[in-house]
Amino acid sequence: PPSRASLVREGLIDGIRPVRSLLVAIAKLPWQATGEHPAIEYLAKLQALYLKGSRKLPVEVVAPSLGMIWQVSISSPDRERAFQALEVATLFALRRAVRNGSVWIEHSLSFRGRARLFFTDERWQAESKKHYARLSLPSKAATFLKPLLARVTAGVDAVAAAARSGVLRVDDELHLSPLPAEDEDPEVTKLRAALDHRIGEVQLPEVILAVDAQVRFSWIMLGREPRSTDELLMVYAGIMAHGTSLTAVECARMIPQLSATSIRQAMRWARDERRLSQACQAVLEFMQRHPIAATWGRSDLASSDMMSMETTKRVWQARLDPRRNTPSIGIYSHVK
Repeated sequence: PPSRASLVREGLIDGIRPVRSLLVAIAKLPWQATGEHPAIEYLAKLQALYLKGSRKLPVEVVAPSLGMIWQVSISSPDRERAFQALEVATLFALRRAVRNGSVWIEHSLSFRGRARLFFTDERWQAESKKHYARLSLPSKAATFLKPLLARVTAGVDAVAAAARSGVLRVDDELHLSPLPAEDEDPEVTKLRAALDHRIGEVQLPEVILAVDAQVRFSWIMLGREPRSTDELLMVYAGIMAHGTSLTAVECARMIPQLSATSIRQAMRWARDERRLSQACQAVLEFMQRHPIAATWGRSDLASSDMMSMETTKRVWQARLDPRRNTPSIGIYSHVK
């Protein structure tokens, strides 16, 4: 039976007619390549046939350079269908070529030649050692791969030893015996209970107000003291909308005191990069005044790993943590 890929190719050939106008326009563009390229060659042949008004492929055109998978269709006795197959094969070849940079248009910002997308050969020869040094990499691949291959060999040997000892079971997959759960440290339980007792349940609006009272980031965003409760809410809503990727309408559903129009205005305030940067810096400095900030590490050693914080399922951004099976949100630590 025919494969799924061959059925897809047949479907593309049958449906090429609506795309033909695009192909006619593409063929007129000033394509360039390093040396001869089959995509450009057959674009030119198609353009010549379009100008003649012909929709049948000449018998002598077989196009092996476009790929063997298209040869049966291009060599078909039905030359009109062969013409359609050549159109599809040329489009696929052009798509692949512009992505890898072997074919380009000089004025394009996205599809440029390899010499403009990457280093030229001459520049790479002159600067390669400097770039290898910055990445702490050797100049030869064999030198880089040698310790990696040693680690791979050691890992494979360890897997084989684990399989022989019964720790690891191998069939179609690798199966490890489940690890026994560790007893929780009583001190950790005691500390968690103390923190919960001291902090209790805190809502996000309370946190925002408490931080703003210390930092006055709303003053920084407005350039003055807020004149009303609604104006203060607008500052918070604009920052929250940008920070959570929510639309103004979605934010308005969460903040009934404000309309979507006023939240859009607040979002425009929050686009002021200078004020937003100053407000963020003020909040960050406030956070780093706390003793716990000393444990956050340095920015040059920072990791972007997200931590999961348990919350209620009613929080908009809450998702089910797959490991603990509880509603949680992702948080990141600020670093100095």
